[in-house]
Amino acid sequence: MTKKELRRESLRLMQEGKSKQEAFDSLLPAAGHTADELADIIRFVPSPRAREKYLPAHIILIIALVITVLLKALAAVEMFIENSGVFTLLLIILLPALNVWFCYRLITWQGSTYRVVGTLALLSLLRVLAECIRNPDILLLPELILVLAVSILSFFLGRHMVPPITETRENYTDELGRTRLRKKFTLPD
Repeated sequence: MTKKELRRESLRLMQEGKSKQEAFDSLLPAAGHTADELADIIRFVPSPRAREKYLPAHIILIIALVITVLLKALAAVEMFIENSGVFTLLLIILLPALNVWFCYRLITWQGSTYRVVGTLALLSLLRVLAECIRNPDILLLPELILVLAVSILSFFLGRHMVPPITETRENYTDELGRTRLRKKFTLPD
């Protein structure tokens, strides 16, 4: 199965009431991936219960990103008017398009996006803070609040919707009677 098919199938199993761990255990024999890979794929599929619980925060994050897209598009137009070069045109297209792509990934509940958006928001926060230090201006406050909100929400949702996998090692006896060591994955919901 492809990763996309595994994500879809694990979500279907979770919607039927199975836990992430049960979805992992039932998909492992036919997945065509190692246990490590499958655990990592399923980890980034938020469970239906987590989706329902954190839906308001998820929607607020998407709205904040849409506002960011609009602000970056306005800033890009202003940049193009002032300095109409090829590099400026690439920035005009790239920055809003990247944020639109992140919005799409969040709307489709792709859990791996939270950490990326949070990290990029932290980098933007550093840029805004540096600008505030160089040129204190009250007009930078909304951007500072928006970037801070995106960063906090992204890391919060990433932590709660995509919890880390617990990996342990256990002894087992194989078909030849030898004692072996294998990995065991625990996927929290």
